[in-house]
Amino acid sequence: SSSSSSREDSVKMKVFSMNMPFAALLAHGVKTLESRNGTMFTSAAKEGEVVLLHVGQRQYPDGGEHMNILREAGFTQKDSHAVTTLPEGFQKGQIVAMLELGETIQITQEKERCTPEIERAVVARGAVMGRYLTKVRKVLWLKAGWNLKGRPGMFTCDIPRSLLPDMSLVVDEIEGGGWRCSGLSSRPELQMGRWRRN
Repeated sequence: SSSSSSREDSVKMKVFSMNMPFAALLAHGVKTLESRNGTMFTSAAKEGEVVLLHVGQRQYPDGGEHMNILREAGFTQKDSHAVTTLPEGFQKGQIVAMLELGETIQITQEKERCTPEIERAVVARGAVMGRYLTKVRKVLWLKAGWNLKGRPGMFTCDIPRSLLPDMSLVVDEIEGGGWRCSGLSSRPELQMGRWRRN
C-alpha cells in the first residue's frame, strides 16, 4: 500500500512507558492510581485524555512488596501472578493498552499516602510512591501488542487504528473512580479496581 494510505490507517497518540509488574497491574485494571513525583499527567496530558501504555524492558525492583499488597487485598497467589504478567501475545517493549486519564491530585504528606485505600490503588507503599496521583478511569487492552522503543515522559507515536479497542464499550469507570473529598482534609477514598477473570 502507498505511504499515504498507511498514514490514513494510523493515528497519532500520546504514550508513556512503565516497567513491569506495574504496567501489567495498570492494564489489568488492578492499579487504578498512577503515582509520579513529576507533573507528567498534568503538563503533557490532561484529565479525560486517552493515552497509550508502553511496557518498558526493565522489572521495577520493589522487593516483592506489590505481592504483599495484593495478598492483603484478598488476591490468591494464582490471581496475583495473572495480574502481574502480560497476557499471551503481549510482551515487554510493546504498547499494550489504551487508557483514559482522570483527575490528578497532589498528596505531599507521606502519612496521607500510607492509607490502605491509596496503597491498594497504587499497589505500592506510601513511603515509595510519588506525590502526584492520577486516576485511571478506563483501560482496555489493544487488539495486539505494537513494538515501539520506549522514551522518558509522555511522547507521541503513530499506531495502526486497527489495533485500538473501542473505548466506548467501557460503560463503567473502574470502581473507586471518584475522588470524594471533604473539607480541608481532602483524602481520596479509593478501592482497588475491579479485575475480571477471563
